Amino acid sequence: MHDQIDIGPCTFRCSATGRELRPGQEVYSVLAHQEGRFGRKDFSLEAWTGPPSGAIAWWRTIVPEKPSAGGRTARPAARFEMLSEILRTGEPPEFAYMLALFLLRRKILRFEGEIRYADDSKILLLSHPKSGATFQVPVAIPDPSRWPMLEQTLTRLLRLGSQQTPDT
Repeated sequence: MHDQIDIGPCTFRCSATGRELRPGQEVYSVLAHQEGRFGRKDFSLEAWTGPPSGAIAWWRTIVPEKPSAGGRTARPAARFEMLSEILRTGEPPEFAYMLALFLLRRKILRFEGEIRYADDSKILLLSHPKSGATFQVPVAIPDPSRWPMLEQTLTRLLRLGSQQTPDT
């Protein structure tokens, strides 16, 4: 039996202060597990004190424009924004690695090679064929006990499991 994880887009409200978050404002977004559920929380920079208890992933991002009535936000742009931001901040590396694997699996990104270092660490070299964007993703394999939870969370977060999206 699989848990249902309902993670939506930006909440447009700071979880710490309750104040409205404006489009263009820099914020921290968190994917967290609390009270038996997964969900997204957004925090203004001023209210950010670090990831809350139960956080699985967090990233610094910019509040998007509010979608028009009946409209949807552009998921492909959000995916690249999330991967780029996680890679820029370096936290958490296992989430960036899992996100990159999902984007590879969906053929949104292309594997171009890898860099191996003397300490046995590796970096995946990935590209997005349509935009020409390139990514260097450190291989950060999570503990095997976390794989199912991370896979379910990412699948639901990115809506990759059940929908076909014209974003490749």
